[in-house]
Amino acid sequence: MNTWVNRRTEYGAYNIDELLNDDESAELLSASGEGQSYLVSGSSGRKVIKVYKGRLTRELETVLRTVTEMRHPAIARIFSYGELSGHAYEIREYYESRTLAESPQSFITAVTELSDAINELHLAGFSGLDIKPENIVITSRSALIVDVGSFTYFGSDEISGHTLTYSAPELTRGMGSACSDYYSLGLTLLNLITGHDPISSLMAYRGQDCDKTDIYNIKINPGWWFPDKEKGTSIGQLISGLVEPDQQKRWGYSRILDWLRIIDPGATTNGIAEMNERFSHRLMYNNAPVGDYGELFTSLLSGNDVKYMFSQGTDLAYSSMYLSEHVGLFIAYRQQESVGTLGYTDQLALLVSLFCEFTKDSDGVFFDGRQFSDIFELGNYVFSATKEQYDILNGNRSAAYPGTNNGMSRLLNAAAAGIFSKYMIKCRKRNSARRAQLIEKYERELSKSADGYDRIYSLTRIAYLLMDINVYKMRFPAQKNETEFRSLPELVEKIKGANSNADNYSTLLKSLTYKDKISPIIKAWSDHTKEELI
Repeated sequence: MNTWVNRRTEYGAYNIDELLNDDESAELLSASGEGQSYLVSGSSGRKVIKVYKGRLTRELETVLRTVTEMRHPAIARIFSYGELSGHAYEIREYYESRTLAESPQSFITAVTELSDAINELHLAGFSGLDIKPENIVITSRSALIVDVGSFTYFGSDEISGHTLTYSAPELTRGMGSACSDYYSLGLTLLNLITGHDPISSLMAYRGQDCDKTDIYNIKINPGWWFPDKEKGTSIGQLISGLVEPDQQKRWGYSRILDWLRIIDPGATTNGIAEMNERFSHRLMYNNAPVGDYGELFTSLLSGNDVKYMFSQGTDLAYSSMYLSEHVGLFIAYRQQESVGTLGYTDQLALLVSLFCEFTKDSDGVFFDGRQFSDIFELGNYVFSATKEQYDILNGNRSAAYPGTNNGMSRLLNAAAAGIFSKYMIKCRKRNSARRAQLIEKYERELSKSADGYDRIYSLTRIAYLLMDINVYKMRFPAQKNETEFRSLPELVEKIKGANSNADNYSTLLKSLTYKDKISPIIKAWSDHTKEELI
């Protein structure tokens, strides 16, 4: 009895002891919905044993027998197959795997052999169905399809063995054809080059909310994750032809052969390195390289260039698809609405969300193209801008006053985008969670109200929450310096004791009231002082 049997639960669910020689041991190599694969090592070398969850059906047996007899150089060699304890199994050759980044000279070989293998399968009446990076091994000499269990007869009712992220859009709708394998090949080649899979990132982000419709919508719009300008390169031509959503226009075996006849191997080697860099490490903004995503989003906000990231064909429009766990944040917006109909506030909200995500170590924030060192400085600006708007509303200042044009609309757009509450969370100040909740409340009220008084009140509340102070400063008539107040009763007592002439007193009252009501700024400050978190 070999030692592996005593350790089998550590490696996987199946007992493969009967398939092992006395000097062999096994370890779990991979697990999927189909079953588990084990790497077996012994004096005679290495091999792989795959144990399927189900029995050896007639269809699976036919596939394994056909592949064994086919002996195609781009399809993993199968030594034997059968059934063990109610589970189908296969024993195949083991291959040392590399990446295309490690061996870019293998790209032409990979395209040649993989496309030929797919064509050979089709001639034999099978679809590869589950062509994806996990099922492809790149060696120093060749490329091989190592998972044959998903091979399926054309016309089979069972097409559930494919992986949604790498399947053609028609498979998402339950309709496959021979050209579906070439779509999967295109996505596989893109992943092997760049190391990124945008659709998987969407699924990880959306979780249970991500369904086949989400994936289908992306796949019929490949420009959302594959750049238009990349299509002009040699590798770009190949991949864009393979991931064409229209089956009638999608590249197949003959088009790949045409491409291989004219391609320069040296150009593809350089192209792989360049594509990998563009997709993984480099962003461009205004035709200049940007160091990282935090720097990029900072540049966009500082230039108030909100629409850039939604422009079709821009670097960000595809590079942002490769933001690791953050990619779904971008895709979710892109799939809901077309670029042309996405509103400004939604664009601003997304840009600020990405900025906050990638600049967590910085207190700096932006509003209307202006940078602020922290949210206190932003709050002070919002208060001053709101005070200007109130003075215009109350007739104390002309609307034509420099710098006030469209001032209210900019403040309202920012509130509608939720940027103040987002900044509050980002900067992690005292009671930031509670403050963010209150700011969100007033941001929602602003979006519902058209009343000038209510808008000034809500904006002032937001300003005080950002500043984290409860002091109100006011200069009385004929008084040189401002006086600080910490409560409304304190201000009232000061007013009662003011020695002012009639004209000065009238001016004072006008600054404190609005249409026989207390000023919305005074009311906001007074209500703010009553909050328990202050």
